[in-house]
Amino acid sequence: MIVNEKHIYRSASFPLKAKAFTIIQEHAASAYLFFFAIWACGLYLIIANHLAVFWYGIIGLLSIFLLSNAAGMIRSKMQYVEIGFNGAFFYLANVYDVAFKEEISYYPSAFSNVNLIANEMHINYKGQIIILKKEDWKDWAEMYQSFFYQAVENETKNEN
Repeated sequence: MIVNEKHIYRSASFPLKAKAFTIIQEHAASAYLFFFAIWACGLYLIIANHLAVFWYGIIGLLSIFLLSNAAGMIRSKMQYVEIGFNGAFFYLANVYDVAFKEEISYYPSAFSNVNLIANEMHINYKGQIIILKKEDWKDWAEMYQSFFYQAVENETKNEN
């Protein structure tokens, strides 16, 4: 791997100094709301039928916490907040990777097949198409040019 100057671009929603638990809870907030609403409706029906509420309430609360945290983890893995370039390679990091400081693997820029469609950048990354929106990224034009700059730079080095 040819190692050059490393370029890193971060999304506007990049988690700066929050702890992993806090970041996952932020992504789980809508799931908490959804599951609490279902739980409240179920509790209302149980009370209306004059049944014991205690065990249904406890089991429901535990289920809410487990399901909401799972949903938060899934949502955090779907939102990409960092892209970095190193020579002819690049990586994309999602919120989960940043929060838990996961090891990030590089992917060749030559295989990225970057396309701009309206205000979206479509990137082939490890066999899936990742869509990045312009409003989420500060250095949009620089980031797009980096895919091509790295490839041209490496071709000129190989010729010399």
